[in-house]
Amino acid sequence: MNSDPALQAYLTEAASWDADRRAQRERSLNIAWRVATVSTVLLTLSLVTLALLMPLKRVEPFVVRVDNSTGIVDVVPVYAGKAPMPEAVTRY
Repeated sequence: MNSDPALQAYLTEAASWDADRRAQRERSLNIAWRVATVSTVLLTLSLVTLALLMPLKRVEPFVVRVDNSTGIVDVVPVYAGKAPMPEAVTRY
């Protein structure tokens, strides 16, 4: 081949540029995989946290009774099924 020093310098620089581009691509790919992995882990943790917190969100209905003559307010206890139904109906 031609042993022109300018040509050899150009080919060496071109090979170096190609190696740099390849290294940059691999570095970018590694960063992308790390970001994807961290995002997946955070998503999984948030879903587990949400699943664990869902039983805590309940609506507890209650009845507030106001005495017409005195204005005293009290909360009526919820029927738990222990007393007979006619007694619970007449009491509350």
